Amino acid sequence: MSTHNSAYSRLSTTAPRQFLSGGRQLMSRLDVIRTIRLMIGAGSGFVWSCIAFAATIVVWMWADVVLNLSPGLRVAGWGCAMLVLGGLLVQRILAMRRTATAAAVAADLDVLTKSGGQIRSGLDLAESIGKRRDQNSSPLTLGLAELAIRNAATMANRPTSSSAASPMPIVKSLATGIGAFLLCMVFVAVMPRMTWTELKRFFNPYGGHPAWSQHQFTITPSQTSVTYGESLEVEASVAGPPFEQLEMVLIPAAASGSQSHAARDVEKLEPIDVLPMFADAAGVWRASIVNITEPFEFYLRIRRARSETVPIEVITVPDIRDVKVEISAPLYTGLSPFRGPLPPKGIEGLPGTRVTITA
Repeated sequence: MSTHNSAYSRLSTTAPRQFLSGGRQLMSRLDVIRTIRLMIGAGSGFVWSCIAFAATIVVWMWADVVLNLSPGLRVAGWGCAMLVLGGLLVQRILAMRRTATAAAVAADLDVLTKSGGQIRSGLDLAESIGKRRDQNSSPLTLGLAELAIRNAATMANRPTSSSAASPMPIVKSLATGIGAFLLCMVFVAVMPRMTWTELKRFFNPYGGHPAWSQHQFTITPSQTSVTYGESLEVEASVAGPPFEQLEMVLIPAAASGSQSHAARDVEKLEPIDVLPMFADAAGVWRASIVNITEPFEFYLRIRRARSETVPIEVITVPDIRDVKVEISAPLYTGLSPFRGPLPPKGIEGLPGTRVTITA
């Protein structure tokens, strides 16, 4: 664009005004087509890049289903997808620079109009005269050049903009993107649990989310608090292929610092203990944890498959409930003992009164 504009500024000082108008008419038409091509190419390149980005993430998700990738590798998957996105965008930009030049547009118009190269010749003629600064050109030479350039401009205006700059590249990219999206929606409808699992694992790679497996765990309780020193009864049911052994893995509770949920790999933590679970006649698996004094988390495990982690908090503040009071007045009063809740006005009595409080 800058080369052509400078050529016309030089041409305005060396050629008659009618000659200049012919060149401007030709270049204006070429610039319109070139702009449309750039817009179509940019849109098409962006859509293809997004498709490639999504496809790369899908490939990494499938690899995670098969190989149970570590959090670091899942983060690397995002980096790989960004490289694919950036590389394809750069490739499309370079391709647009080659195909959207004025010379390339003129050559394509020659093919489209079957002009035998007249449009490209008119463009070359206008550029060459502007560059030579030939002030001694004869009127006959300038007149013949003007006829050639005007003829090239007329032929360049014959095809419509849609035929000179076909929208098919962006139509194809959009159609491919819509088709890929619909295919993904079908997969989501067929395998919703796998889809949700992989989305959680990739959008929160350090969140401790378990890998997808055919086993589906239902744990009771899913989250609870126990009083210091008490026991906890855990029940679980597992849907999926048959198995022989179910384990409960106890791990340290997530702290508020570097060991938070967002910065640790649950499966690499050293377990506090691993307890076997036992199934009853109804197929419900049970396990008991006694004398709980510190908060912890646990998950259930069948070979490589595991459940989400379940946090258990410990209540260390005394939980006083159902306070009862027994007030026995001295025998000389002849009053019967009082048994019941704590009186609203407090405990009152004569000297020698005995008070017993239970909770």
